Amino acid sequence: MKVQLDLKNFDLTKKNVGPKDKYLRIGVGALLILLSGMGVIGAWGLLGILPLVTGIVGSCPVYSLLGKSTCPVDRKPVAAGEQPPADTGAAGRSDSGDQNRAA
Repeated sequence: MKVQLDLKNFDLTKKNVGPKDKYLRIGVGALLILLSGMGVIGAWGLLGILPLVTGIVGSCPVYSLLGKSTCPVDRKPVAAGEQPPADTGAAGRSDSGDQNRAA
């Protein structure tokens, strides 16, 4: 397995952590910090700060290096009278009912 680092798109200000990933990171990070504070797992639990911060900020440096993103694709609003872009990512879903309506 070959991993290539994408240094061209390395931007820590760009959001690349989606909602599910974000909640998971915040939950796991908070749990690790809590368990460390209670003395259950020791000081290594303080590493929970990393997923907690990346979840809160919404940007992960490792995802940026790998060119990965779990954010959903942004859909731009459609102005009145314009045709919405074709939905190419939803196989098996039919939107034909919207196309047959009169404006």
